[in-house]
Amino acid sequence: MNMSMATPGTGRRERHKQQTRERIIAAAAASFAEQGFDGTTFDHIAERADVARATVFNYFSDRQELLRAYLGQRGTRLRALLEDEAAKEQDSAARLARLLDTLAAFNQDNEREWRAVLGAWRQMRDPYGEGAPTAEVFGEVIATGQAAGEFATGADARATALLLFDAYIGVITRWFAAAPAARFDLRAALQQALAVVLHGIARQPAQ
Repeated sequence: MNMSMATPGTGRRERHKQQTRERIIAAAAASFAEQGFDGTTFDHIAERADVARATVFNYFSDRQELLRAYLGQRGTRLRALLEDEAAKEQDSAARLARLLDTLAAFNQDNEREWRAVLGAWRQMRDPYGEGAPTAEVFGEVIATGQAAGEFATGADARATALLLFDAYIGVITRWFAAAPAARFDLRAALQQALAVVLHGIARQPAQ
């Protein structure tokens, strides 16, 4: 998921600003993993991004804003995943499954980073507002599935998305608590959570 977010067709100055912003966000994520969210300073971020401390402040006023930008970037990358050719051939349930597989792989590859970010997210001023772009992506897929007749229309798309997102956070929390985490099948646990959200636990009528 380490793709550049630079937009084709933008001017050189705008591309440079966007690349600098991305570099600062990446430096912040790496610092969160090493120093923890509370232990990360703008000096750490500036040194790692190879920019002046004042440059970091030009883009972000505080660590909360940096955290929102990091999470927003995650949401943008998930949306990009849904726009490729493979996703266009899938139904909405398969697209949700693919998103969770991608999140599982990212978290496993960046465990320390995500531990720090998740802890910080829980302390955000509005974690379920601007701080939950992953839930927004879930909601978009669910709404698309409802419009296509793939999902029941009686359930509120946002409420269902938040339920899936809460299940995702819960599974990640259990994975962090596992000792060792390598024995916890993160992908399988996330897919099980999705199955419950999609199908529920009600007994199906006999055919």
